Amino acid sequence: MAGKILYEAEVSSLKLKGRKKRVLRSIVILICELNFLIFSCLAFGVFIGFAIYAIAIFFFLPTPFLKCPSKYQIIEQGVVYEGRIFPFKRGYSLRLNEKGRYISVCHGLKGEVLRLYTYETKTVFEILDRLLHPHA
Repeated sequence: MAGKILYEAEVSSLKLKGRKKRVLRSIVILICELNFLIFSCLAFGVFIGFAIYAIAIFFFLPTPFLKCPSKYQIIEQGVVYEGRIFPFKRGYSLRLNEKGRYISVCHGLKGEVLRLYTYETKTVFEILDRLLHPHA
């Protein structure tokens, strides 16, 4: 990946500490989404219910499968992990969780889409904030 590396981390131990909460989060989101699907099908019929569910999943329901890399690099274009790049786009916001030692990258209605564990939460937050809001 081309680009100057602004920050690099290997945080397997931090990621392991937060595993139980991430699994619980995924289960709760899946249960809520299944309830939404069942309600849609009961209220509008199977075909329209599935269509409403598909549109909701695509546009605004949160994803139960959170990207949470153990090893990553932050470059000017985004976050590089597992040979892929997570590009920064307009509409992303950041949430800092110092107790859990991570920064959440959130997208509008979809909620948290990327979680970056780090031992240097404030430093990483400042780097990401500069990249996401360059003119602020």
